[in-house]
This record gives sequence, structure tokens and C-alpha cells, in this order.
Amino acid sequence: MSDMDAGLAAILGAAVGGILGASGTLGTALVSGRLQGRNSHEQWQRDGRRAAYSELLRFAADLEQEIDGLYHSRTPRTPNDVVEQAERVIERLHALRATAATVMVEGPPGVSRLAASMADYAKLLRDHLIDGDPGHETSWEDDSFWDTSMGYFVGLRASTEKFTSEAQKALDQ
Repeated sequence: MSDMDAGLAAILGAAVGGILGASGTLGTALVSGRLQGRNSHEQWQRDGRRAAYSELLRFAADLEQEIDGLYHSRTPRTPNDVVEQAERVIERLHALRATAATVMVEGPPGVSRLAASMADYAKLLRDHLIDGDPGHETSWEDDSFWDTSMGYFVGLRASTEKFTSEAQKALDQ
């Protein structure tokens, strides 16, 4: 092989090596960028879920406080006081159900199912309180009315506790 052929081979080798090296670097950058994008999306999704879960739990805590006032008031109440407290509970139940709907869309199946259970108990309790309003078929003055509504609340609380546990597991994954 002549010096010229060896020089040409060296130049071609360097050019091909440079192209292959650049292609490898570009390929690595693309894969790295794709992985980084996926990780960013997963973090964004996890942050959205965390916010939705926290909001649902905040509404559940607010609701529990209002229900405690409705069921365990230490002061004598007039029928109007009961109506006002029941209306505040009903408002909180609406808010909880709306937030649970967001969680049902955002969350994985286990979390979504438990948010749906919370929404179902909230609806049962809301409907029961509305039916007990003076002038409706049942009465807030009947002890069995309060026993039934407390049963719905206990179901809601149990679903909330399960939801809290499942949501934490989902966020840790």
C-alpha cells in the first residue's frame, strides 16, 4: 500500500469514526432525553395525584368536624340550628363528592375505587339528611333517623381510612 493509500485510509477511517461517534452521542442524548421526559411526566402526574388526594382528605376532615357538631352538640339547639348544621354538612358532602370524582379520574384503580366508595357514602348521607329535613317523610326528631345517618358516616370514615392507606401506597410506587 502506498503512502497515499494509507493516508486516504486514515482520513476515511477518521471520518467514519467521527460519524459513528457523533451518531452514538446523538443516540445516547435522545434516549437520555426521552427517559428524562418520562420521569418528568411521572413526577408531574404524581404531584397532581398528591394534590387531589390531599384535597379529598381535607374535605373528609372538614366534613368530620361538621358532622361532630351536628351529632354531638353540647349546647341546646333549636330546630333551626339543626337545619343550619345539616346544611353545612350537606355542603361539605357535595364538596367531598366533587373532589372524589377528580381522584377517580386521576388515581390508579385501587385508589379510584376507594374514592368512589367515599363518594357513595357521602351521597347516601346527603340524601338521608335531605329526606330528614322537616316537612319530608322521615324526621330528624326520630332516633332511628340519626342511627341510620351515623351508619352512613361510619361507612364513609372506614372508606376514608382505607383510601388514605391505599393512596399512600400508590404515591410511594
